[in-house]
Amino acid sequence: MKILFINDYATATGGAEIVIFTLQEELAKRGHEVKLFASKANLNGLPSQADAHCYGTVSRLRTYLQTANFSAYFQLKKLLAEWQPDIVHVSLFLTQLSPLILPLLKNYPALWHLHWYRGICPLGTKWLPTGRNCAVDYGLSCLAEGCLPAPQWLPLMWQMKQLEKHKRVFRRIVANSNFVKIAFERAGYGPLDVVWCATNDNKIAKLVEFSATPLIVFAGRLVKEKGVDILLRAFAQVRQSVPEAVLKIAGEGGERKRLETLAANLGLAGQVKFLGHLLSEKLEKEFGDAWAQVVPSLYHEPFGLAVIEGMRRGTPVIATKVGGISELISHGENGLLVAPDERELAAAILQLLQNESLRNSLRRQAFAFSQKKFSAKRFADEFLQIYQEMLR
Repeated sequence: MKILFINDYATATGGAEIVIFTLQEELAKRGHEVKLFASKANLNGLPSQADAHCYGTVSRLRTYLQTANFSAYFQLKKLLAEWQPDIVHVSLFLTQLSPLILPLLKNYPALWHLHWYRGICPLGTKWLPTGRNCAVDYGLSCLAEGCLPAPQWLPLMWQMKQLEKHKRVFRRIVANSNFVKIAFERAGYGPLDVVWCATNDNKIAKLVEFSATPLIVFAGRLVKEKGVDILLRAFAQVRQSVPEAVLKIAGEGGERKRLETLAANLGLAGQVKFLGHLLSEKLEKEFGDAWAQVVPSLYHEPFGLAVIEGMRRGTPVIATKVGGISELISHGENGLLVAPDERELAAAILQLLQNESLRNSLRRQAFAFSQKKFSAKRFADEFLQIYQEMLR
């Protein structure tokens, strides 16, 4: 089978890209021909993994490019004509490639793989600048709530209307969690399938001993909705009882300087290490013997890839009960769920650090659960079944 993947970016920019690369690799192992079409936009300086490119940018012009990327249209048209894929698997396309590509897909079995809320929210997060989750449809509310400045509002509204106009080119739409499925169905999409994400099976390793020093870790974008400030405040409370504890934070984002300042103001400068963006191998080395991986998100996480990466590593996970995360963790069995509150988070971290029996139980259950539910084999099997149904 010839499967063309389409995505805005072709480097390990975020969870969506990691998931796509995992699926591509597993399908290729089984003898399927796979190609990736993406923009040349690059957020982290890593080499592109795309087989074909179009123009992309991370400059201020991106607002207009994601509304109508003519390069994406003509380059994709050429690739489709030359390669004639059996399946077109579309992931992210609304931040670079634009809805201009959608009419090209009407004669191909095309699938839209939802990784976040970008199809029903111009920001993709359903998160307001006031720090609340958004509960209304996009439109004038995006302007009134301050989500979009006036110069961006009009082109992005036009973009969303173009998506509405052409969304029927997709024969199937697949969400990464039931939470995302429900959000899109409420907005008029559907019916939708749900396929949980996966991580590369090559990363599976035997459980290792916990580090000698209590180690807490976080991996993700350093943006407000990820809740790293709450983690820092919770960690300050934890250190009152466990002063030797260390916190490692992997990731980059616009909040990094503010978070470093907050850590210093809380007296944590020597116990909190900001590692920046780490490649997979380096991340595993830094996090492999952690006592807990914390996912303190404030917004409704579409899925929570950091949760399953922690589980597959054998790290006990503490996460906030928001969005799709709640589907992955059974509280007290394969992880701990808390409200997005620093006191609750601090109490859960302390509970884990001070209870060796609980740490060991959670890691065993999480590791076993992840091998069954988050394997690349299971992931590919489910998509191949959907592909076959689309071809009938």
